[in-house]
Amino acid sequence: MGRQLQPPGIRHCGSRADQACAVNQFCPMCTDSLVARSLTRRYVVALTLIALLSTAAWLSLHLVIEEQNGSAALVNISGRQRMLSQQTALFASLLVNGPQENRSAIRQALEEATERMRRSHAGLIHGDPELGLPARMSDTVHAMYFEPPMGLDQQVQAYLTALRELLRTPDAELHPDNPQLQYIISVSPFYLVSALDEMAAQYQREGEAAVTHLQSAETIVWLITLLLLVVEGAFIFRPFAHHVGSVIARLHGATRRLRQYQKELESFNYSVSHDLRAPLRAINAMSAVMREDFADTMSEEARRHLTGIADQASRMDTLLNGLMDLSRVTSCALQPQLVDLSELARDVVAALQTSDRERSVRVNVAHGLQAYGDRRLLQSAIQNLIGNAWKYTLGKPDPTIVFNKKVEGDKTVFFIRDNGVGFDTVEKEMLFRSFLRLSTADGFEGSGIGLATVQRIFQRHGGRIWADAIPGEGATFYFTLQTASEWRETEDALGGA
Repeated sequence: MGRQLQPPGIRHCGSRADQACAVNQFCPMCTDSLVARSLTRRYVVALTLIALLSTAAWLSLHLVIEEQNGSAALVNISGRQRMLSQQTALFASLLVNGPQENRSAIRQALEEATERMRRSHAGLIHGDPELGLPARMSDTVHAMYFEPPMGLDQQVQAYLTALRELLRTPDAELHPDNPQLQYIISVSPFYLVSALDEMAAQYQREGEAAVTHLQSAETIVWLITLLLLVVEGAFIFRPFAHHVGSVIARLHGATRRLRQYQKELESFNYSVSHDLRAPLRAINAMSAVMREDFADTMSEEARRHLTGIADQASRMDTLLNGLMDLSRVTSCALQPQLVDLSELARDVVAALQTSDRERSVRVNVAHGLQAYGDRRLLQSAIQNLIGNAWKYTLGKPDPTIVFNKKVEGDKTVFFIRDNGVGFDTVEKEMLFRSFLRLSTADGFEGSGIGLATVQRIFQRHGGRIWADAIPGEGATFYFTLQTASEWRETEDALGGA
């Protein structure tokens, strides 16, 4: 095979786009594919980073909440230790100096307060999930608990030991000079309370510092997220918008060129159809002259051939007329208005009844069938559809045609139904193609252009047409049209009407 020529500056990449793109910088589809892949990779990376930053933000928020809860628990429990130290000192004094009959209740209250103080102290050092106390301990707090000069752990343990010794002392041996009591009331209001206050203040300072640090981390994550969004806008969305705009501009340009080519093709079609009618008229005229002038000398076979020539010329003239009608439907300017389809249908029926008086066809046209569109083109479409129904009900004992509408969702669907010959559903794809006739159309006159013209009319009106049928029982043609508001929104797409 010879080498196929291609337009200069363009190389066709074929199906192996990935390989061809590496060597072909002039193919728009390859360029679009490369840009799309590049933007997709950037987008995936950006989404991954955003997901990581979102996770980091969630973790930092979780840590802030956890730190706040832990700090609040530490401050609360350490503050409670101060209260318990004073409370136990008071209960110890009441146990020794109070009335004999109240010692049992006071001893129980002192035992409970001592146990709470012991557990709180153990929780502050080792952690206690039930009290919300963390197991960790800063170096400063550790030194305050276990190293001089404070040694708070030793102070608290000694204080708790004194409390337990006092609780083990029988009531009969309790007296104001009890050494444990003297130790308790001397330590609690001064040294121990001061140490516990200092410890609570340290917990407060550390908690505030930790929260401030985590909030700074949150701020950094937020700033990084904003920066990432700016980077996305610069390196993803801006190139994406530019690329989409470029593709849309090319599509608009291609659409304009296609419309121009379509107009030129339709103009050529119309011109050729119009110009071919003159030779056809000449053929018809010469055939008629020959039949008249040579009737006496012409054989029967010659007369039959001339009649066939005239018939074929007439059929060609009908086809050319159909092509011209199809071209006019596509190229003519639309004049939209509110059209009474019922009135158009009744006019068509009246014309058919006048031209075909030998037939009696029952036609039911519903009242109030209105639509928005070009009256002249809609009249042509209705005439074609009702004319087909009239034609294909020939030979039926009770020919009937119905023109009505129904509502499906938010759409009004018009339909023209007949009880004619129908058609096989497998032939539906051929129904609206030019010059193609169905098998059930054999024996009926027609050019095969009428339904193609009807489809073009409804397409120009932003609608569509389809059909259902049962062979031998009839056919139903459905069509939709745009409303006035929809028409105004899409009038540019409908041919600049």
